[in-house]
Amino acid sequence: MRVELEPVEKVEVTTVIDNYADLIVPGRGDTVRRPFFEGGRMNVPLLAEHGLSLFIQVHHGGKVVRVLLDTGLTETGTLHNMAHLDLPLRETDYLVLSHGHFDHFGALYKVYGNGIVPKEAPFLCHPWAFYQRGVRRRGTLFPFPRLERHKLEDMGVEIRECEGPRLVEGFILLTGEIPRETDFEIGFPMGYVEKDGEVEQDALLDDQALVVCVKDKGLVVVSGCGHSGIINTVNYAKTLTGVDEVYAVIGGFHLSGPVYEPYIGKTVEAMKAISPRLLVPTHCTGFVAQTAFAREMPGAFVLNTVGTTFVVGE
Repeated sequence: MRVELEPVEKVEVTTVIDNYADLIVPGRGDTVRRPFFEGGRMNVPLLAEHGLSLFIQVHHGGKVVRVLLDTGLTETGTLHNMAHLDLPLRETDYLVLSHGHFDHFGALYKVYGNGIVPKEAPFLCHPWAFYQRGVRRRGTLFPFPRLERHKLEDMGVEIRECEGPRLVEGFILLTGEIPRETDFEIGFPMGYVEKDGEVEQDALLDDQALVVCVKDKGLVVVSGCGHSGIINTVNYAKTLTGVDEVYAVIGGFHLSGPVYEPYIGKTVEAMKAISPRLLVPTHCTGFVAQTAFAREMPGAFVLNTVGTTFVVGE
C-alpha cells in the first residue's frame, strides 16, 4: 500500500515526559534544550519517569497541526511537566496513542478531563488499545492497568479507531499495524492479551508510529515503544510513503533488559544502514542500547531529556 504523504516545512517534537532528566546537557542545531535559567531565574525542574509523552507540532502551508502522542506513566509526572512547559497544549488537534500499555496512557483521563487538551481533539488509536494486557511470569498472569473506553466516552471524547495506516490532514501519517519482517526483532514475548475472554500471546498489533516528511530533509519517524521493532517501523514508513531518505528516528526502541540485549548489535547495524541524521532513542531503549548507538552513530545520536525540542526543517 502506498500513501501520498504531503511534505511539510517543519516539525517540532517536544518531550513532555521520558525516563531521563538533565538540566545542563548541551543541545545542537536540531536539538533545543529547555534553559536551566531564564529571565534571571531558574526554571522549575521537570520530572522524569518510565513513561513517554511527546508534543508534536507540524507546520505546513501556513498551518500548524498539533498532536499529543501518549500521556506518560503517571498523572504526577506528566501533569507537572505540562504545567511548566510553555506549550500550546490547549490548541492540540489530535491525541494519538502509540499502543495500549499503561506507561503511555497514564495521565490520559486528566489531560482530557482537566481541559489541558480540549475534549474536541479526537482520540486516535487501534482497537486493541482497549484490551486487557499484562505479562506472564512462570505461568502466572500479572495484569496491567487497562484503558477504559467508557471513561473517554463519558467525557464526550470522540474515539477514532483504525487498524491500518491513516493520513491525518494529508501530511501526518499513522502507520497502524506494522509488518514484522526482520529476524532479530522479537516483539513482546512475555506479554499477554485477553480478547473475548480468551488469553493469548500479545502480538501488540496496536503498536504504531507517527511519520511526517519534511521538505528537503526526509522522513521523521516517531515511535512509542517500537514493539514491532524499530527497524521494521522505519522500513514500513519508507514502504508506505515511497520516501527512502530518513532524517530522524525518535522514540522508544524497546531494547532494555536481558531478553532484548542480545539483539542490540543487529539493530544498531541495521540503523546504521538507514543512516538517519538525528537518532533519539528514548524511554524503553535501555542504557546498554543507548550507549551502543552513541558509540556507533556519534554524529546522529542525541540523548533525550524531558523538555527537549527536536526541530527538523525551516
